[in-house]
Amino acid sequence: MNDNPTILHQPSEFGELPEIPPELPILPMTHILVFPYVVAPIIISDERRMAVINEALSERKMVGLFVQKPPREDGSRSLCETGTVVFLLKMFRLPDGSMGLMVQGLSRIHLHEIIQEQPYLKGRVSLIPEDMTRSVKIEALRREVIEVFQEIVSLSPFLPEELGQAISGLDHPGRLADLIVSNLKIDIAERQKILEKLDVESRLTLLLQYLTRERELLKLGNKIQSEVKNKLEDSQREYFLREQMKAIQKELGDKDERTVEIDELKEKIEKAGLSAEAKEAAEKELDRLSKMPPQAAEYTVSRTYLDWLVSLPWNTGTEDQLDIVKAKEILDADHYDLKDVK
Repeated sequence: MNDNPTILHQPSEFGELPEIPPELPILPMTHILVFPYVVAPIIISDERRMAVINEALSERKMVGLFVQKPPREDGSRSLCETGTVVFLLKMFRLPDGSMGLMVQGLSRIHLHEIIQEQPYLKGRVSLIPEDMTRSVKIEALRREVIEVFQEIVSLSPFLPEELGQAISGLDHPGRLADLIVSNLKIDIAERQKILEKLDVESRLTLLLQYLTRERELLKLGNKIQSEVKNKLEDSQREYFLREQMKAIQKELGDKDERTVEIDELKEKIEKAGLSAEAKEAAEKELDRLSKMPPQAAEYTVSRTYLDWLVSLPWNTGTEDQLDIVKAKEILDADHYDLKDVK
């Protein structure tokens, strides 16, 4: 099945719902949840699920969609009891043999029991009436939900501005909540929780929690992107300025600080009297350093290594003193009265 459906809203009213039969073909869902009054595409590649659709097409073109619960220890899975009855608007075959569907949610339904398992699932269901309650609190929640969602639309690159305008015209609080949650990037378990909230006030309250979290995540994400972009721009600006400075200094015949630094290190290497092997290693590291930007983390490490290399006494030696008596005096001065060697 398609894990990322494009969710569309059907703004027109159904008026009276078509009669929902007490027994429906059941389509288990793992990643997609379709809400009432929402149109969504579904892609099916499983033969058993295709049988459900073929049965629905031969009858009333209605299917019950129910989300599968997490697997049990033995690997088996059951269905959530609250689902959606959908109407099959269109069916088409894809080149890979899978089945594409365009469905429209009709209403929430309750699954009482599974009455058939082969060749496809069939269950006994009942319609869950839509809560039409109105109150001052529900209206306040409706306005707050619209305001926060419109802010999310302005922050998100994936939601069209027209969507924010469209929801402001929805007067029905329950359908407003269903439309908004259909367009949020939340997992299937959280969508199921919204579907199971049958009273409008609870549904809007939970939705507002999800919206507030999503808004903060988007704000944080935008802030991080802005900071990264600014750092990149500053880094690029510094690079171009340095290159311009080099070009100007070259025209004037001057040397920049970095060139002077490299020349000084080159001179120190020549005067240090390094062995042939050590000199080859030093020159190789100096060449690497000359190609490295000064702001690079390895620049300081490389520079410190070269400073240490040229500071070693390659041609300086001392005459060995093999006077045992003198050595004893020196040791006794520092370690007097110690029986064991320190």
